[in-house]
Order: sequence, then structure tokens, then C-alpha cells
Amino acid sequence: MNAFLAAVEESMNPLLKGRPVIVGGHPGERGIVICANYPARARGVKFGSMFNEAHKLAPDAAFIRGEWHIYQDYWDQVCRVFYDYTPAVEPVSMDEAYLDLTGCIDDYTDVRGYLQSMKARIWRVTGLNCSIGVGTSKTIAKIASNIEKPNGLVIVEPGDEKSFLSPLPVKHIPGIGHKTVKVLNDFGVEKVRDLEKIPVKFLQDKFGVRGLEFYECAQGRDPRKVKARGKPKTITRETSFHEDVIDRDEIYAHIYYLLERACAELRRLDLKALSGKIKLRYSDFEFEEESFAFEKSSNVESELYEQFKTQYRRLHKRRAALRLVGTTLFRFTPDLAQMSMFAGESERLSEISRSLDSIRARFGYHSVVNGKTLPLSGMYQKRRYGYELRTSSLTK
Repeated sequence: MNAFLAAVEESMNPLLKGRPVIVGGHPGERGIVICANYPARARGVKFGSMFNEAHKLAPDAAFIRGEWHIYQDYWDQVCRVFYDYTPAVEPVSMDEAYLDLTGCIDDYTDVRGYLQSMKARIWRVTGLNCSIGVGTSKTIAKIASNIEKPNGLVIVEPGDEKSFLSPLPVKHIPGIGHKTVKVLNDFGVEKVRDLEKIPVKFLQDKFGVRGLEFYECAQGRDPRKVKARGKPKTITRETSFHEDVIDRDEIYAHIYYLLERACAELRRLDLKALSGKIKLRYSDFEFEEESFAFEKSSNVESELYEQFKTQYRRLHKRRAALRLVGTTLFRFTPDLAQMSMFAGESERLSEISRSLDSIRARFGYHSVVNGKTLPLSGMYQKRRYGYELRTSSLTK
């Protein structure tokens, strides 16, 4: 999808058409741009720009906080169109997906008309444009989709992979960012055809496993198949603050709230976590993080909270305020509580938490509030789905 979040805002408000649109917050606030539409990008605004910097570049831009649940609804509508054209859909993020058209069309002579029909359907349903790349592998399709933005359709037929890739700047290879581009440029590698000439061992020595991936991509080789998304390997919930925070009660309230959100997702997926990680970013932008194993697998925030508090106290040794705190759960195992004949205290807490999930789904998050999150009530606006964190477009 093209500048997806900003495009959704334009679809809802046609008066924004043609104007620079910046999603994530407002000038004068801390934080970064989450999405900028193409008129804003033409002024130099990009993902990660600070709001004040973006305002200087585009003073006439429409700055919008954004609503995560609205973007999710639009993306769901787009995915429904995908599934009408092929059963093999692999969503990558909330604006990108791989589709396998095997069996849906006879050959490449049919693909352009088929996908133009899909693009037109997405436009009718959502008012959004999209760019599509077609190839014999995920890598070729991904690169092709980026060639003609916005609203492009680039088809690389079988056998044309090398001639398609060779003249492209090396930055088009997935995973090669501006820092890697600079390193490669220092070795005379500017085009993909230059990368093909570099010994694979040199790339591996310089970039590790990624070096081999770069080499394979430059050859147009990618054995990965399109597959429906399975269960995640990690669940992360984090937030930055409107103002730097030093008060421990406020930090603990954020940790508990983030764990509530992460554990609710675990329960929805019928999983438990064996390990966690806490992340801190200080007011000077330095950050620290630490992973640790839980005493036992769990998907209950009240069980994990004290362990996260302990790790926080161990990690936060500097006398400096925080601008961000984050929690991650990983190393998942199936939640077999429903199958257990001898449910213990942990299983009982999990069932209580599931009941709270059901109540909140029906009546809203604030129908049942844990006392540990009360400090947040004076810091954020209350929404049906929870508190509106500082970057509201990422609030879940």
C-alpha cells in the first residue's frame, strides 16, 4: 500500500487531497513521524523525522495523530479483497503482503489484467491505491513493487530476473539500508550488477549471514514460499512519553499496562511465554535492554509484573529520566490449561484474566481497571480500547 496511514486519512477526508499529510502527532510534541504522504515526502519529510523538523519542512501540512483501529479496519478490508483473488496470502505488516497466484491464472499473459482488476476493486472498496510487483520469487516481487510508486504495477517475467536487477542501485536489495549502502559504495559497489561480482565469502566476512542473503538476492534467488502467517515468535508493547519520566510509580504503571496488552494477545493466541525482555530509552537517547527467563510459563500480567519490576530495578541504574519503556514476551509454548485435569493457581488466574478480556471486549477496556494502572488515567485520554498512548497511531 502507498503511504498507507496517510492515504487512509485522505480517503476519509477528501479535503486533504494534494496537501502534505503527516501522521503520528502534532508540531511542538515530542516523537517522530510515523507516515508521510507523497507531497510531504517531496518536501523532505520521512518516517522518523521529528515533528518540529517536519513542520519546518512542510508548515502547511496536516498533522494527524491517527487512530490505530481505523487503520486496522481499512487493512482488513484490503485483505478481504486479496482473499477474493487467491487463498494464498501472507500479510507482512499493516500495509504489505505477499500473494501466490499459482492456480489462479493460466500464465503470465493473464497476470496484468488479473491484478489490474484487483487494484480497481481495492480502490472501489477503500479509496486506496496500491503498488504491485510480480515475479518468480518474493525478492523479485518485493523489489518490483517499489519501482513505480505510487499506484504502480511492475511485472518481471520468468527469465528476466537478471536483466531487471542488474541496473538497479544496490539500495533496492531488501535489507540494505543507507549505512550498508555507504559501506558497499566504499568498495565500488553501486549497482546490483556490481554486487554480483563480489566474492560471497567477502560479503559473509563483512556482513555475516546477511552477506549471503545480499548475494543470493543479487542473483535473483529466493527459495521462500508464500505462507499464511503463523503464530508470532515475539509480542512487543512499548511506548514513549510526552515528557521524560523519572517517577517510578508512573513507570511501573506503564509496565503493567503494557504487560496487560501483551498478555491479552498471548491469551487470544492460546499461548504462554517462557521469557521476557524489558527495554529502556533515556532522555539522552541512550538505551538499555535485558532479557530474562520467567520462573514458569505464563500469560497473566499479574504473575509477570513483579518479575519485570525486578528486572527494571536492576537495569535502571543511571540517574536519568526515561523517554521510552517497552516489554517483550517470547519463547512461547501452548497454553494447555483447558486440557489440564489439575488446574492450579496459575491456571485459575489465567481463566480470571480471560474473563476480564471478554468483559473488556464487550464493554470497553475501562469497564475493569487494575489499580496498578491508575496513574495513567491522569496522563492519557481514555478510549474504548484502552489509553491513547503518546503515539496514538500505534496504540493497541
